[in-house]
Amino acid sequence: MQRRAIFKGEYFVLGLFATLGGMVLISAGSLITLYLGLDSCRCACTPCGIRSGLRVAAESAIKYFVLGSMASGTLLYGMSIVYGVTGSVRAR
Repeated sequence: MQRRAIFKGEYFVLGLFATLGGMVLISAGSLITLYLGLDSCRCACTPCGIRSGLRVAAESAIKYFVLGSMASGTLLYGMSIVYGVTGSVRAR
């Protein structure tokens, strides 16, 4: 990271948030907690857009954001269907 001049503190913070999201994901007891953990884990791939000045980095960050938003919306829609059918979001 020092050789490429991208030694920034954001990498470490994003790594810590990804680790926290993984821990929340493992200990999830309901669909809501599962979603929060999965959404927090998503920041593990965010550093692809930190390297400024590269068109490829910006393009990959935008693609990642759009694809992640669509996946998150689909997951929430599926969770709402499960809640509508069962009446609960808790794991049994």
